[in-house]
Amino acid sequence: MGRIAEQPYFRPVHRRNIERALRYLRKDLGHSRSDHDVLAALLSFLPCTLSDRSQERPISPDMLLTIYASNNTICDRAGGISDRTLRRAITRLEERGWIARRASSNGKRFPQRSGGQPVAAFGIDITPLLVHSQDLIDRARHKAEIEEEKRGLLSEAKALRSACVNLLDGCTLPTWIDDLVNIFRRALSLADVRSIIAALRAKLADLTSPEQRPISEIAHGQFSKSNDGNVATDDHHETTGALSPLPCSAPAQRPDLHEGTQNANHATEMPTSNERRVYRGQLGQPRAGTSAHPKQQTAKMSATDGQFVRHTETRKTDLKNSQTDHSSSLTEMWGRCSELQAFYPEPLRSTHHGRQIAFEVSKMLRISERLIETVITKSGLSQCLSLLNELVGKISTVERPEAYFRSMVGNMTT
Repeated sequence: MGRIAEQPYFRPVHRRNIERALRYLRKDLGHSRSDHDVLAALLSFLPCTLSDRSQERPISPDMLLTIYASNNTICDRAGGISDRTLRRAITRLEERGWIARRASSNGKRFPQRSGGQPVAAFGIDITPLLVHSQDLIDRARHKAEIEEEKRGLLSEAKALRSACVNLLDGCTLPTWIDDLVNIFRRALSLADVRSIIAALRAKLADLTSPEQRPISEIAHGQFSKSNDGNVATDDHHETTGALSPLPCSAPAQRPDLHEGTQNANHATEMPTSNERRVYRGQLGQPRAGTSAHPKQQTAKMSATDGQFVRHTETRKTDLKNSQTDHSSSLTEMWGRCSELQAFYPEPLRSTHHGRQIAFEVSKMLRISERLIETVITKSGLSQCLSLLNELVGKISTVERPEAYFRSMVGNMTT
């Protein structure tokens, strides 16, 4: 019989805290869904509710921790599981040391009372669970902190990959950088994410170094998992000693103004987008399937081209003229953002590119997207990027980046 006087001492704990820890650590503890539901149902029988129902009192050793409810009542509290499922769950929990059975001679569960209050009982004793309750709560808190840190590091790794992709724009991506899209979807450990960040920073430093080799000579790398399960990188030039050239983009060749127009019967079809990607960097060489001989010219015509009306060309409206001043001011502002350029070394291409950088940086700093959108709407994209650049420079001394960013916005408006 489980007695209050014989129960071991443990630190009082609130029921909601132990339930939250069990739910968060369910897979780590090896509990099935029914095991978790049975433990939560057993905890619900403890007399924690006060008379005024203002709050629950914590579970302490002076409570009777032996549950003497019937199987039907426990099944109902556990979400309507069957009696067979309940018996199997109790057997598994007892074998793993989370509960203990206090069986009577006839197998019935009933309490022993003194002064109208139960002081002992035959039933299911959950004292082993509550003895380890503080350890479970600490483990759940530590796991939550690791997951939060890993989310921030994953955002940083994605931003670094985006910077590498932008630097290699128009070139074939290294295999391990291309595979990161699928690797980010896996259940990575904190050490795996840190190793990915270190590899991306090394690659970014290689691409942005002053004595940088041409991008067409940068070697491919491989990204794989080592035997111990950690993610590692193996550069191609370290294993083979050779550099694999990448097909880089080259400026399009201007047409020869003195060359005559080509005959419609011998016109060459324009390459598709796939063909242009394949033949980038090889514009000086004839494409497969085309003739290397000079183009056939037609007979020269007079200036009037056989017409009596002067040729006039419709003047086209330059839609970008209205955005010239805004783009130039945004480009000048980006030149002063030295802290952000360490993560995004490529020049600012457009307003959309600037907004993308602002939201990626806010994700790394754990600033809400709604706040960033409000600042961009009220103060403009240039001012928002300037504030983010200043915050990144002080991030080592800032404990709460979002609160500090709000104060910067408030100081700016006053």
